[in-house]
Amino acid sequence: MKTIHLKVTGMTCNHCVKHVDSAIREVQGVQKVDVDLASGEVYVNCDDSASINSLIGAITNDGYSAVEI
Repeated sequence: MKTIHLKVTGMTCNHCVKHVDSAIREVQGVQKVDVDLASGEVYVNCDDSASINSLIGAITNDGYSAVEI
């Protein structure tokens, strides 16, 4: 298992957090998601089948921006 650390911009409320959380959980291999609204940081625990690009793509498709940190 690996942990991927992302910075997500565009989240303004807990509704946004739920959207980002749901989008990430749809990516194959994701096991745990921790989204922090205040910092905009997201920690994703996943297996090797989940790639950074697939996670960022899921977030971007949901209307937010994300980069690995």
